Amino acid sequence: MGKLIKEEIGDVTYIQMFISNPIGFCMGINTKQKFWHHHECGGMMMLGDNGHFRCHRCGEDSVWFNWNFMGPVQQVEADYSSKGFVEKSEAQYSVGNLKECIFRAGQMISEAGLNWQQICFFHLSDKPFSENGVRYFPIRMPNPLSDDTDKRIWRHKCEDGDRPGRMYVGTNGCFRCDKCSAEYPIARWIFQEPQMNGEDNYYMKAIGEDNYYMKAIDECVNIISKSDIDVFSHEDKKSILSTIINSIKE
Repeated sequence: MGKLIKEEIGDVTYIQMFISNPIGFCMGINTKQKFWHHHECGGMMMLGDNGHFRCHRCGEDSVWFNWNFMGPVQQVEADYSSKGFVEKSEAQYSVGNLKECIFRAGQMISEAGLNWQQICFFHLSDKPFSENGVRYFPIRMPNPLSDDTDKRIWRHKCEDGDRPGRMYVGTNGCFRCDKCSAEYPIARWIFQEPQMNGEDNYYMKAIGEDNYYMKAIDECVNIISKSDIDVFSHEDKKSILSTIINSIKE
C-alpha cells in the first residue's frame, strides 16, 4: 500500500482516513482498518486536525459527529472488505471510540505526525446532547478574563474529587458540567487558570451567586455568535444569545 493522501486547506491539515470502524469498537469488536469513502459521491474521506471529516472529491466538510460509518451492526464483525462508506447522519459512536481507532491507526499517525494527532485529539470534543428540551454544546473558548487568545477545553472539578467534568453551554443560557450536572447561568461561573506547572486543564468554578463579569459574558456572546454552523444551528444561537442578553438586562 502506498502513502496516504495528505493536503492542507487554509490552516487545517487533512489526511486520508485508514482506520477501523469505531462502531465495531464500541461493541468490543476489533475490525479491520480500511479506506473510507463518501456514500454520496464515492470520494475518499479525509480527517482534518480540526476534528472534521472531508470528502476529497466533492469537498463536503463537517464536524465528526455529523458523520456515521455505514453498514448493519450485525455485519461489522464479518466485514473484511478493504473499503467502507460514511454518510452524513448523526454519529452512532462516541468520540472515545473514534480516538481509539485513530490511535491504533499506525500508518495514518506515522504519516500525519504526532503533532497532527495532538491537535486533532484536542479538537475531537464531545458531541452535543439534549435534555428536557435544552440542547447542550461542548465549550472550547479562550479565557475571557485574560489576554489569552488560545481556545481551551474547559472542565469542572466536581465535589467527588474524581476526574473533572466537561463543560457545556446550553440553549437556556447556562453552563453545565456533564459529570455532576452542576448547572448555573453563565454569570455564576468563574474562569480559572491552571494552578500547577504542567497542568493543561482549564477550569470553571460555580460560585452560586451573581457575579457578572461583563467581559466574560460579552466574550461568550461573541464566541457563540461566530460559532461553527455545524455545531450550532441558527436557531440554537438565537436561543442562547437572547437568553444571555435578557439575563444581563435583568
